Amino acid sequence: MSASARARASQKYKSRLSLEIGGYGPHTGTPMSGAERARRFRERRKADAATANIPLGGNIKCRRNQFPVVSASAITIYKSQGGTFDEVVFNYDKSQQIQLVYVALSRVTSIDGLYLTNDKDDFKFYHGQGSTAPTMKDIRDEYDRMANHLLPTLSMQARAFCKRDVLAERNEDQGGYLHRRRQLILIVSAFNAQSLVAHAGDIESGNILMNSDYKVISQTWMNCANTDDQWLRTKSK
Repeated sequence: MSASARARASQKYKSRLSLEIGGYGPHTGTPMSGAERARRFRERRKADAATANIPLGGNIKCRRNQFPVVSASAITIYKSQGGTFDEVVFNYDKSQQIQLVYVALSRVTSIDGLYLTNDKDDFKFYHGQGSTAPTMKDIRDEYDRMANHLLPTLSMQARAFCKRDVLAERNEDQGGYLHRRRQLILIVSAFNAQSLVAHAGDIESGNILMNSDYKVISQTWMNCANTDDQWLRTKSK
């Protein structure tokens, strides 16, 4: 929360806690004993109403209004990096750098738990069209360049190998792959599932596994009483 927002909040709620000092004599500020603090704590605990009058001794009286608030924590966007939260209240401002906006918006696990607020009650999102700053333009240009000049990877080679009619070979001179017709080749893939039931979707969406002639799946964590192996028999046909 910015300094101006804190000042407005303080001005709005400062009257909620009123301290009344009877008479005209100055308060001596005498420290309380341990027994006195315990007694006053018990009196506060007894106050089950939203509003309570708490005697402070002498001619000092305190009136407390308790609001139904939930404990929360406030951190800077920079410090929130790496954390995830179910709910996030983001103090958004159009002058914030787009990098910080990205970090703030990506901390929440679901968009349903994201709340945007600001000091000016401005509900327009200014970063939706992207930033025109020179730094951001350079980043977008670099992404475009990378999309047009793909870096060959082992995954690309494996997917090409799994195609039934071609065999991928590395072309060292051009940095890419040459494809030639291949003879009959059996493809055997190994996968450490660590619970077949939990990771059945991973196997089903795996391009290499689903194009393999034989699948060696270890640590399925299944037993004779488990009937979920019907999925495996169906997908293996």
